[in-house]
Amino acid sequence: MLKHFFFIVLFIVLSSMKGYGQTWAVKINLPEIITTTFNLGTEVRLSEQYSLNLTGSLNPWTFSENRKFQHWIIRPEGRYWLDKTFNGHFFGVHAFHGRFNAGGISILGLKKERREGNFTGGGFSYGYLWHLSGNWNLEATAGLGYAYQDYKRFACEKCGESKGKGTKNYIGPTNIGVNLIYAF
Repeated sequence: MLKHFFFIVLFIVLSSMKGYGQTWAVKINLPEIITTTFNLGTEVRLSEQYSLNLTGSLNPWTFSENRKFQHWIIRPEGRYWLDKTFNGHFFGVHAFHGRFNAGGISILGLKKERREGNFTGGGFSYGYLWHLSGNWNLEATAGLGYAYQDYKRFACEKCGESKGKGTKNYIGPTNIGVNLIYAF
């Protein structure tokens, strides 16, 4: 299912590329890099005021004392630009899906527990893009929305003793980014 979704989005992106102005861009989210999360995004201009953004993130690391917040996320977002694409203010509608394996992190309430599962959700975002020089841009974005998690709970961050299953509904920030962008 996820593979089919990826190819549909890729087809839309490639078939909608125009031959004028900045038509597509690649980007990295700087706060995610600071948290040791690999990430890469692309955005393509669909029309004068609309674009499609697609980002992916991956954190495969286990830290000392078996602390981990391993995850992968894919996040498509449709954007409406108030001026024109790749310029100034924009509003977006985003969705996301991913998988996580987290434990040993007290700030997440997981000091003596590990959780492994999936999450899905969506929301609305606002952002602004600044032109730095040439093809380089900087973008700040924030989003609010809803996420649903289903997960398995384990007794400690290292062992596999199951404590059952759980679910969680979340309403709050779902997208925060400061993106360094190279536009083509």
